Amino acid sequence: MSAFISRIKTRGIMKSLILASDRSRCKTLLKQIGIKDFLQVSVTIDESPLPRELPRHYALRMAQERLAVAEGDYVLAAQTVVSLGRRILPKARDKDTAKFYLTLLSGRRHAVYGALCLRKGERSYGKIVKTIIKFKSLSPQDIEACLESLEWRNMAGGYAIDGVASRYIAFLSGSYSNVVGLDVYAASRLLNL
Repeated sequence: MSAFISRIKTRGIMKSLILASDRSRCKTLLKQIGIKDFLQVSVTIDESPLPRELPRHYALRMAQERLAVAEGDYVLAAQTVVSLGRRILPKARDKDTAKFYLTLLSGRRHAVYGALCLRKGERSYGKIVKTIIKFKSLSPQDIEACLESLEWRNMAGGYAIDGVASRYIAFLSGSYSNVVGLDVYAASRLLNL
């Protein structure tokens, strides 16, 4: 692993990495790959999709906007987007929305796009990762179990893959950590680990 692990040395000065995300899952995943010393900041942006915006473009735009708002020379921003075809399923803010999302996803394949953007001084880099997931056909009891867990709160698509919903996943192709909130392989490559 390179000297980047948790600090970047530039002109003899040690600079800390800033994670522009308030999601605890992103913090956990960075620590999992050996990045221990970083500052996590919450960044407020308008997360409304643009008319006819494709999910992958939306994910990248959101990560870029987080990067633009966050202060610091070394900033990592992430955004996870769940989509069913061209339809973006934003964060579930209430139980009815989560139920609607789970009903839509039942027995169908959907995509999870994870966008990562890194700013190193004046330069910035980006990466998009796509994971395909298929839920089994969900019974009303399955949906209720997901809703009762409260894991749907503030989650794109209305579920957390590392929670109760994991028992209903019939198929996954791609990066599991991308669905959790941050593709660790892509993050490692961007950070030159």
